[in-house]
Amino acid sequence: MSHLIEVVFEDVFVDSLGTLIKELCKAGKQITNYSLSADWEIEEEIDWQSAESITQCLKKYTNGWSFFINLSELNILKHLSIKNCSIQVLQYDSKYDVNINFKWEDIRLRDSTDFVENLMKFSRKMAFKYGIMHYFAGLEPACDEETRLFTHGRRGPLNLPYPSWEAETLVSQVG
Repeated sequence: MSHLIEVVFEDVFVDSLGTLIKELCKAGKQITNYSLSADWEIEEEIDWQSAESITQCLKKYTNGWSFFINLSELNILKHLSIKNCSIQVLQYDSKYDVNINFKWEDIRLRDSTDFVENLMKFSRKMAFKYGIMHYFAGLEPACDEETRLFTHGRRGPLNLPYPSWEAETLVSQVG
């Protein structure tokens, strides 16, 4: 199965942006590389240990841009991690969205629990912690409601149950 999954946090407050990114990146320990779209170059080194440094760097740029951060691993919960995922920060109309993108086959589930339920639990926790009102996930592009895994705290029409043979393979890989 080769699906690209997207988790979207819409309208993230600029004051929460650096703290959210810092937490997702585990203070920079999992970052493999990062880049800024459009015609801009990042002029200064980002201190990934400082939420303020991250926020100040991103606030310098206006008029629509995307900031990409590639991670070697994102630890969602103690029994769920995702290898080789990316975080995208979109700035438009003075708003910020944060998207997490990853391939289905890069999910590392350490037991047979429901992946979608766990991803929804993680997303709900992050949204509550950072005052984010709109969050959802699905097949990329997650804005397509027909391929949503969840919207806020409710399951969507798409259900991607973890096939037992994949779960056994992944459990043995992480385990």
